[in-house]
Amino acid sequence: FRLFASLCVVAIHTSSSLFTGSLATFAVPFFMMITGYFFFNDLPTDKAAQILRLKRYEKNLCVTWLFWMIVYIPNMILTLKGENLSVMMAKVLRGFVGISPNYLGSWYLPATMFGLWFCYQFVAKMRFKLLAISAVLTYVLAALASVYSKVVSSNDLIGKIITFVRPKNFLEIGIIWIALAVIFIIVIIAFTIMKLSTYKPFKWLKWGC
Repeated sequence: FRLFASLCVVAIHTSSSLFTGSLATFAVPFFMMITGYFFFNDLPTDKAAQILRLKRYEKNLCVTWLFWMIVYIPNMILTLKGENLSVMMAKVLRGFVGISPNYLGSWYLPATMFGLWFCYQFVAKMRFKLLAISAVLTYVLAALASVYSKVVSSNDLIGKIITFVRPKNFLEIGIIWIALAVIFIIVIIAFTIMKLSTYKPFKWLKWGC
């Protein structure tokens, strides 16, 4: 299944069709949720160990992101060719929180890093309901922003800002999909609650049960 999802990611970025524009789009959130699942699935009960684990994940993702940003610098140069300095700087800065001029998929790793950090703040304090509410609100706001940018006039300042930022390819997306991974783990726990004391992969959830 992961192979199929990987092929879908490739198809999304290399072709345009009904399949790649709708059905295949499950692949990107699928992989982000997998990252969240493996991070939170066997989270240590010791807070210091948790922080160390989070730092290790964040470091690995950051190094990978920086590597590909460097690799795609020639593409960035071609993309920004002819732009004025202010537009160039704006697009480069946007690359740290969303789509960069280097390559379209650059938003994914920063969103994953932000999602892991954000969701951990709630998990560490056992605020699962608040995390779920935050994820729903984030989804609603991102959806409204995307719709707003398409229905307002081309001269609308807010619409221009939203179009430039592109909420569907921004940091907040990490909150939605990583939170879903946490919720998925909790759902599994609901079916194994009677065996919680011996079910080691989810032992950290005993804190909030």
